[in-house]
Amino acid sequence: MILSAFVACSSKNDSGKQTTSTTIPTEEAKIKERDAVDFIKTSYSEEELGLDKEKRAYRIMVASSGVEVEGKKYIKVVANVVVKNDVTQKDGKNTFTMDTIGEYYISFDGKTILKKDMKTNEYSELENRYSQYLSNTKETKETKEAQNK
Repeated sequence: MILSAFVACSSKNDSGKQTTSTTIPTEEAKIKERDAVDFIKTSYSEEELGLDKEKRAYRIMVASSGVEVEGKKYIKVVANVVVKNDVTQKDGKNTFTMDTIGEYYISFDGKTILKKDMKTNEYSELENRYSQYLSNTKETKETKEAQNK
């Protein structure tokens, strides 16, 4: 399954942009949950997301609550690689961790899309393709409905 929830954590990058771990409900966000994952996956290339050189299989996931960056609310979407640990549980079962290789933030109003540089912890703004995504989603839905008739 590609969609998963995780808890946001607190961090501060070199440029001073602060994110917070306060639980922020996402009800008012224009795009959230599975749509946020689909939006990032279908609207941007691996190169634009900084994932084109990644050789390991990764999953795109979304946080279950919003995060705040410089006073603005965002939905956090990440690219993670599932890594098997050398340590097992007491019952002998394998344990796994997530290696985050990309972080993306979609503002609650859908107007700002940020990409976090994983080496410098700085944010850059991606071209906003939300309107195009909505248009494509509507066309896909209409096509599927027409085929089912």
